[in-house]
Amino acid sequence: MKFSVPIFAIFWFLEFIIDCYGAIPCTNHDDCGGIQCPAGYAPYCATILFSQCKCSQSDAIWSTWTAWSQCSVTCGAASGSRTRQRNCAKSGTTNDFCVGNHLQGEVCRANSSHCPRDGHWGHWLAWSPCSVSCGKGTRQRLRQCNNPPPAYGGSYCSGYVRDNQACSHSCTSKPCPSCDENLNCVWNQTCSASESCMVRAVTGHGFQFTVHCILSQDCHFMTTFLHNSEIYCCDDRDCLRKYIGI
Repeated sequence: MKFSVPIFAIFWFLEFIIDCYGAIPCTNHDDCGGIQCPAGYAPYCATILFSQCKCSQSDAIWSTWTAWSQCSVTCGAASGSRTRQRNCAKSGTTNDFCVGNHLQGEVCRANSSHCPRDGHWGHWLAWSPCSVSCGKGTRQRLRQCNNPPPAYGGSYCSGYVRDNQACSHSCTSKPCPSCDENLNCVWNQTCSASESCMVRAVTGHGFQFTVHCILSQDCHFMTTFLHNSEIYCCDDRDCLRKYIGI
């Protein structure tokens, strides 16, 4: 007696041979409808019909997630991203595999809303007056690191705060004679532009008579506060002739 084999049985057998022979793990989960298995389990063929799958204990197990990486942005208002990962550890010799992704990402924000800002120099200020009023001297100018100033850990401006420059003034000499106590004078010396020829104690008052150069500001200070000293500050011959008669 002969038995005929229905055509669907042939396809059923071929599917068993191709998809589920030896109960191998399902591939890419497309043939299982994307089944999700818990940790320690993997999808295997449960039936040979329609390549159904089930979760069975697996030799492939995910490790724990690593710590999250640093956020891709450290400051400012823009959002960044960070990731963490895990490894699939196999304890046997089967073809088991871990279900899921080994890499995971998420959106993150910066720890600070303020980004470091480096400082930049402002304009140079005006030059100071020359250090001398007669001869060669120096002058200086300053600048500030304020355009903008450093902020939130930014670096200070590189370079010099102070700039020096040579300067000079032509000297205008002032006459100042050498005199003894008898008012015998000789025009043999001059005072610089910042000095005056001081005549002191012409008629006595307990002070020794002198004629010599002194800083103009010091001479005028003495005439203001030493009223009985008979002090005169001269910058020309006419003034000197008035007080010492030469």
